[in-house]
Amino acid sequence: MNTTGVGRHKISRGLLLIVSSLIVAAAPLRASAGPTVADFAAAPLHFEENRGQAATGVRFTARGPGYAVDLTDDRAVLTLIPRRGELERLQFVLVGASEHARISGEDRLPGQAHVFAGVDPAGWVRRIPMYGRVAYRGVYPGIDLVYYGAGRRLEYDFVVAPGADPARIGLAIEGADTIALDADGNLIVTRAGRDLRVHRPVVYQDIDGERVSVDAAFRLADGRVSFAVGAYDRERPLVIDPVVSYATYIGGSVADWASAVAIDAAGNAYIAGSTGAYQQHDSFVTKLSADGRTILYQTSIVGGSNVIAGIAVDGAGNAYVAGSILNGLLSPRPFPVTVNALQPTYGGECENFSSDGDGFVAKLAVDGTLTYSSFLGGKCGDAATGIAVDASGNVYVAGYTEHAASFPTAGTQFADPGRGNSWAFVTKMPADFSTYTYSTLLGGTGSTTAGDPGSQSATAIAVDASGAAYVTGVTDSVDFPTTEGALQRRLAGTCSSPSSPRTARG
Repeated sequence: MNTTGVGRHKISRGLLLIVSSLIVAAAPLRASAGPTVADFAAAPLHFEENRGQAATGVRFTARGPGYAVDLTDDRAVLTLIPRRGELERLQFVLVGASEHARISGEDRLPGQAHVFAGVDPAGWVRRIPMYGRVAYRGVYPGIDLVYYGAGRRLEYDFVVAPGADPARIGLAIEGADTIALDADGNLIVTRAGRDLRVHRPVVYQDIDGERVSVDAAFRLADGRVSFAVGAYDRERPLVIDPVVSYATYIGGSVADWASAVAIDAAGNAYIAGSTGAYQQHDSFVTKLSADGRTILYQTSIVGGSNVIAGIAVDGAGNAYVAGSILNGLLSPRPFPVTVNALQPTYGGECENFSSDGDGFVAKLAVDGTLTYSSFLGGKCGDAATGIAVDASGNVYVAGYTEHAASFPTAGTQFADPGRGNSWAFVTKMPADFSTYTYSTLLGGTGSTTAGDPGSQSATAIAVDASGAAYVTGVTDSVDFPTTEGALQRRLAGTCSSPSSPRTARG
């Protein structure tokens, strides 16, 4: 890997921001109008048919910001994900419901879901149908129950046919510490000191093209919730619409968040992020149509505790993600790796458990299925922080390692693996992931603190049309390798205690 005389040339093209001024590799995401993270947040809730990705007995499952819901024959199991603390589960049980209710997904959506969990491909679930609604027909005599999304919020309606009796409807809420009605008639469900609010039901009839409101209230007796409905036209259908508010309970949850986005040539958006819905931090990639209205696929990568840091898309619409994973071996569902992985085993165990971790890289096909997944790291703490792909399908990953001696390297190195707290890395792999084209460590051997060997980390990467990679990052090493003609060849920043690449400044 030759760096001679490249400093000024690359900078003059306005493409270079790096740790000092060393150039080693990858391609900028295409700048294009298209869906945004805000569009993702507003994308409608969808329901996935359980094909094995959820527990036995679950018929449909859905996930929204700060919560997940599993629908079984007789209940909705709501998993709420607070900002801090353990997951909380509340079960809304249909009391006296018919065993013969017909449960089905309705309003079939064009997209599909995939869940890749654990190391055994036999347990990976692909091409899961997605629906806009789930209906329980005949859940009580003459009464249907329909779950749907209002934006990302879960809602449900009881639809009462002419002549049917809404008094038959009953709900028991299991897992709550207390259930009470407030002065406004709202149902307050308390668990672990947090409140879930179910607003006083909205009840109406559609008569001659107009929506006519009907007086109604919750009735709470012996732990059972039912509905007291005022006078209405019993020869017409009646809709009972309770509205659930999670905001107080989850406290502005950050359990689901988007961490990276890429746009393809058609304007479709690929949004990568993390969720707490599977009881740990797991990653997802959601592909949105160019108008932001349709989820084309949603892929979940479940195992250990993993977070995606970067995403890139090639000209064919394949998506590439990179990130980090903790507890890759300790999790009940280990991180999924494919049989062609360059590093199939987790190497992130360390005596200092706080530094445990590995990087990872994965490729998703045009339909969202997992075609490649591998660990990328040595012992102790590693993380992949950025990824890029060039026109030939070569993949470039940047990040940091805390154990250079065990990190997979190939080709020229720009660091002393025996001296450092952490090292930046840039790894290039061909389109078939058959080998490391190169895997380079970057780093100096001493910081401004006497006796401290220094820390560095790559934070982002891009590639130009010629396959030259450009990497940015941080360092506190006074002797970080720089090139002739660099704009800045000496460390300017200082830090009193640069103990890791996450706190190092330079």
